[in-house]
Amino acid sequence: MSASGRPLLKPNTVKTYKPALRRLEEWAGKHPVAFVTAARVTALRKAVARPIADGGLGHAGAHHLLKTLRLVMAFAESEDIIPKGSNPATSFGLGAPPSRKVIWTPEDDAAFDAAAYDLGLPSMALARELALFTAQRESDLIAFTEGQLTELEIFDRGTRELLAGEDGKVMGWTFAQEKTSDDDADTWMEIPIEPKLLVKVNAALRRNRARDRAAEPRRLLSYVIVDEDNDGIPFNERRFIRRWNKVIDHAVKTTGRKSMENLVWHDLRRTRVVRLRRRKMPKEMIASITGHSLAAIEAMLKVYGPVDPTITAAAIASSLDTPAATPIADEQEKSA
Repeated sequence: MSASGRPLLKPNTVKTYKPALRRLEEWAGKHPVAFVTAARVTALRKAVARPIADGGLGHAGAHHLLKTLRLVMAFAESEDIIPKGSNPATSFGLGAPPSRKVIWTPEDDAAFDAAAYDLGLPSMALARELALFTAQRESDLIAFTEGQLTELEIFDRGTRELLAGEDGKVMGWTFAQEKTSDDDADTWMEIPIEPKLLVKVNAALRRNRARDRAAEPRRLLSYVIVDEDNDGIPFNERRFIRRWNKVIDHAVKTTGRKSMENLVWHDLRRTRVVRLRRRKMPKEMIASITGHSLAAIEAMLKVYGPVDPTITAAAIASSLDTPAATPIADEQEKSA
């Protein structure tokens, strides 16, 4: 807490660090801070940096755990619990993992949805589609209620006609996107939902509303994404990830697509950014959809931009001395 009583960390930041802090607490036990020596940090690194299959946390998980330990010990320094300059985790001997480069393919999309319906979990298929369309975090999406689906004021006539439903209204998902950094203000998002996807959202709300009203006690607020394995109640994040992994496992089992084992929710946000960029959408427009900062968008595109086939094709086409003839042009020349 700050001197004014305001939390120093955003709730999402707290959730990010909580698992690592819990592991560190189990590791250190009731020992005083002096127990954490450079030698013990090295021993911890060797134990957790092993592959997950061998009982470790893997490179990324181990790096996050040790980075959290470094932050904890830096706090101990700042509070004079340990001497200044004595942080044993300052250099823990494990470099940052490489940037994650996984994106979803259309085949992954189809396999996931088929697995979700096969398991009787249509909400998970809708969650994937909404995630890819809106590029939002799972914490925001599982909190999507009927009250957040509102009519948007779109003044450009052409845009409004493209996005309007049969009733002529443009409906969208409105919510405050909470930032993990205390330096950034929460962003108010208003994301229009295109008509075909809106039909699915409304159908889900009708199903969920009927289930909610029949529940005992009655549930008066309906959510778009619910847990069909648990009487259609709203998800918390831990339960949502369990269902997500269940669908991924089923998709791998039924399709043989072993590569899907590496897919996580956050990859959908990155996939949306990459697919939009391949449509030559400006970075500023992409950021207005996702809520990312321009710096974050640029960081993603720095990884994918150089190998983007659309950009590569445009570069090759512009390098040709004579534009390649098209079949249509050939036919017109013959008929002349």
